[in-house]
Amino acid sequence: GPGSKPQEPATAEIKPNKKILIELKVEKKPMGVIVCGGKNNHVTTGCVITHVYPEGQVAADKRLKIFDHICDINGTPIHVGSMTTLKVHQLFHTTYEKAVTLTVFRADPPELEKFNVDLMKKAGKELGLSLSPNEIGCTIADLIQGQYPEIDSKLQRGDIITKFNGDALEGLPFQVCYALFKGANGKVSMEVTRPKPTLRTEAPKA
Repeated sequence: GPGSKPQEPATAEIKPNKKILIELKVEKKPMGVIVCGGKNNHVTTGCVITHVYPEGQVAADKRLKIFDHICDINGTPIHVGSMTTLKVHQLFHTTYEKAVTLTVFRADPPELEKFNVDLMKKAGKELGLSLSPNEIGCTIADLIQGQYPEIDSKLQRGDIITKFNGDALEGLPFQVCYALFKGANGKVSMEVTRPKPTLRTEAPKA
């Protein structure tokens, strides 16, 4: 009947809880996302977007959003269990000629885990986090290892800090987030949200 024919990937709408193939026009411009996933990553079950930069091609396309699980890119399954974090990351930082195809799974409800990181911030010693704000908090765009053992053991690029010392960070402008982190001294408590996707791309048995 109507609606049973496959959607055109260029315009396909992403519906929850099913795999949808989309085509994204990139024209050699950056995709503009941060993803989590990799065998040496805290997320070993899938590749998930945790940040969309407003100036990238993913943002321009408007279909993908935070916590979308990317199962393959240009037909190649993303088996994070057998790829390093860097390799997964590079798939999204390659300069593609014209377009890329992605198979997307948007879980509803989103598949996430929340945890807390507590530490004592020393005066004059930075947390070593570079942050990018989005609608639900501040994504860690980068982190400097060796500042605090609690950060080294628990946090990674792509994690989203959703609360800082009990204050929700959702929708806050960057200046406010930055000032909170910069001005903190003594006890720091962060609530962190991280994807916990179900395995949807089994690596082929060797």
